[in-house]
Amino acid sequence: MNTSEFLNETIEIERNIDEINLNIRQIQTIQTRQLTLTSEEQENTFSQERNRLTDIILKSLTETKDRIRKIESENINLQKINHPDVTLRENRHALLKRKFTNALNTYREIEDTYMKQQKDKITRQYQLVYPEATEEEVESYLQNPNEKIFFTHSTLGIEDHKEALAEVQKRYDDIQYIEKTIAELLKLFDEIRLHVEEADTSIQELETTAEEHVVEMEKANSILEAAVVDARSARNKKWICASVTLMEFLLLFINL
Repeated sequence: MNTSEFLNETIEIERNIDEINLNIRQIQTIQTRQLTLTSEEQENTFSQERNRLTDIILKSLTETKDRIRKIESENINLQKINHPDVTLRENRHALLKRKFTNALNTYREIEDTYMKQQKDKITRQYQLVYPEATEEEVESYLQNPNEKIFFTHSTLGIEDHKEALAEVQKRYDDIQYIEKTIAELLKLFDEIRLHVEEADTSIQELETTAEEHVVEMEKANSILEAAVVDARSARNKKWICASVTLMEFLLLFINL
């Protein structure tokens, strides 16, 4: 794409990142509200909206990552031909990549915080049912909540027990959903990082090839210079031989 098209593309990508950040803030607001909701109907509504926004964000992040990578690949090709606008393009690419990774970081931090808050709520619910639980037992339960432990150690009535169990299961489902989201974010991080490494490798290969050409040229020049010296030496020897032969002839003629 020409420079004008390139600038328009970067402006559009920047707008997409701004929209992603807006949706991330909305998710943060929803998650904050979810921690205080008491109505199951409200929680379901908020969860559905959060899931909808998460899908939109992850899809937009993936598309934006691909567009940024495409720009990086084009910049590498332009470096090879010393394109006059390559510095401008590299600066714009660096800005977009920084904004993109900042969005990834912000989203991951929000999800990490929310997951911790959900684990804290599960811990409180578990300790409500099993007040004497150790940290190891709580951590083990967080890894694999199950109804058997609740019934085995419950000090509550059956209805309170069921309510606590339902609350724990709901929080656990949220945690699994968050872990899946974080895994997607880490994948995007890796894809951006690996592409940079591939680009560095391509540049390194280009530089290595150029260095090899320089070495070959230096070898060729050395051989050529040696050949010239040899040729000059041979001509000098021929001239000396011819001179000696002429002198011998003149001396022979004089003696006669």
